Amino acid sequence: MTRKQLTASLTFGALLAATVLVGATAFTGGAAAADAATNNTSATLTFDDQPLENGTLTVSEANLSDGGYVAVTNASGAVLGHSEYLEAGVHENVTVALSDEPARGGVFIATAHLDDGNESFDASADPAYVNENDVAVSSTAYVTVEEPDAAETTEATTDAAETTAATTAAETVEATETTDAATEETTTSEGPGFGVVAAVVGLLGAALFVARSN
Repeated sequence: MTRKQLTASLTFGALLAATVLVGATAFTGGAAAADAATNNTSATLTFDDQPLENGTLTVSEANLSDGGYVAVTNASGAVLGHSEYLEAGVHENVTVALSDEPARGGVFIATAHLDDGNESFDASADPAYVNENDVAVSSTAYVTVEEPDAAETTEATTDAAETTAATTAAETVEATETTDAATEETTTSEGPGFGVVAAVVGLLGAALFVARSN
């Protein structure tokens, strides 16, 4: 092989290697870009222990890179309520109204959800934000549900008893007045006039008896 041929061969090899390297770099860059596009969403939540007030709970802070919702579930995973649609960014004191108020307290879980585009929450269509380990972004809190105050319950019971007693007394008075009125009417129909007639009849009977005896 002449020197010119050797030079040409080396040049071709270098160009071929450069082409392969550029292609590999482009492929790697494309894969990295795709991976970044898949994992560019992020969220954080702060959900503190609290009492249930007026059927609502409060998430102290929600940071949603792509907007979405905060849904609250019980320990069994049943969705109890969700926030309104939240724009991308940081939101403080996010209110979550519960559609079904629990009878007792327990562990509740707030989870960040993406929106499918219609700005209307649907647990089956709006996926949860996930972290780098593909675990849903959530925060747990213990929620207390206040039972009715014993004094208020006693007062309500007493009021009900007093109302019943007053109703019974009123009915008794009404019945007594009705009975008195009936008695008075009977007495009037059998009053002094009736007594005089009875006396006259008695005298006539006595006279008739005497006359027959004679």
